[in-house]
Amino acid sequence: MAHFFTADPHFGHAASIKHEQRPFVTVEEMNATLVSNFAAVMTPADDLWILGDFVRGADTDLA
Repeated sequence: MAHFFTADPHFGHAASIKHEQRPFVTVEEMNATLVSNFAAVMTPADDLWILGDFVRGADTDLA
């Protein structure tokens, strides 16, 4: 088991694309890429600790 740490992925926050100069056109593309990047290096036995803002707003479906 490995432990991974990250901070502030800001899922669902379209403005973070501009403010943080992320290389995405849409928030959906950003969300999918973030998940894909995590999945590429993690196994089901690993832990992912997200320190900071996980999702933007009150979108409970996204969270």
